[in-house]
Order: sequence, then structure tokens, then C-alpha cells
Amino acid sequence: MSLECTYCKGELKNGQVSIHGTFGGFMLFGLSHQNLYFKSDSGKEIKILGSTISTPALRCENCGVVILNKTIDSQRPREILNEILTVTASKELQESIMKANPEANIQDEIEKMWVDFYSPQATEFKESFTSDELVFLSEFNDLIASKNWKEIEAVADAKIDSIVVN
Repeated sequence: MSLECTYCKGELKNGQVSIHGTFGGFMLFGLSHQNLYFKSDSGKEIKILGSTISTPALRCENCGVVILNKTIDSQRPREILNEILTVTASKELQESIMKANPEANIQDEIEKMWVDFYSPQATEFKESFTSDELVFLSEFNDLIASKNWKEIEAVADAKIDSIVVN
């Protein structure tokens, strides 16, 4: 049984949609942490997919309409945390990124990455870390909210090796 496009009555094909950002691209081209957002004409912007996420979708080959079946973010939390802590802890990396993207505010970008990453209620998130690591992540979340960047950078630098290696 095939599904019919509600716009043009063409046939919908099953597949996947995803957004790709890589740490290598981040290192070479700056902030590559990308997300797909939706904003209605009168509403606020909401995140639909995060970087490296894929989700089932249907696409009409006739008119190009794509219908997403958003699933719970199943990103690799340790890899994302590694990217965030690496950038946060490295002044050299931050300077390199700022040199490549002078209009970017690195602290704002780190904060956006953190907000998109930190999902303490999500089962996949909780299962990716030990209870001690979840306590650290909660404390680090509070620290990010404080915007005390000197302390944030110091904590990231002190913790990066122990939390992402596991």
C-alpha cells in the first residue's frame, strides 16, 4: 500500500532525513553544529532535528514535500559532550574559530550547543552517563547559566579527560 501526498496526490516514498555536522568540519570551518528548526508565521522557533540526527520521513517525488516522523533525539551524547567540552576548554581552538568566523560570539555558540545538548529528562541521555556524570552535567548546566566563562572553561578543562573517555 502506498501513501498519497496531501498536496499533489503523488506517491510518498519512505526514507530518512538527517542533518550532518562533524567535529572535523567544526575544526576546519568553524561552528558546524547544525540543527533544523521550524517556525510558524506566528510562533516561536522550535528545534526539529539536531546535528547528526536522522529520523524516518516520507517524500513525494512529484512535488518534493517531505514529512518527518520526529523521534526522540538519539544523538551520541558522549561525542557531543566531547565537542562542547573540547571547544570550551581550549582557548587555542576558540581563537582559531574566531579567526575563521570573526562575526561569531564563541560563548553564545557554546551556550546554544549546550542548550541543544542538555536533555536530562530524556531516557537516552540519562542512559549515556553514570550517576556521577549526570550530577556533573547538572552542575555544569548551572555553571553555563551563570555565564561565568572563566570558571566554565576551567571546569571543562579539568573534567574533559575523565568524562568523555569512558
